[in-house]
Amino acid sequence: MNNLKRTALGYVTYEEYNQLLSALSQKAFLNVKETSVYFGVSVSRVYEMIKQNGELFTVKFSHGATAGYKIDSQRFQDYIRKNGM
Repeated sequence: MNNLKRTALGYVTYEEYNQLLSALSQKAFLNVKETSVYFGVSVSRVYEMIKQNGELFTVKFSHGATAGYKIDSQRFQDYIRKNGM
């Protein structure tokens, strides 16, 4: 396990981790686990931040019977720069 990185998405090699970060950097909207991995914040902290100020960086969506929200990665980055984690 020494050569593996633990993430909210599971254990990955450091090469896979770098590829994952590169892929996530291209996405405009992230789910909670992706946000956790990309910004290095725990999943529980992401949920806490959403509960406190989610309207500043989340976007609601509806897809058939599924409804929820995604995190706007640029607005989330601006939020943590301004307010910290």
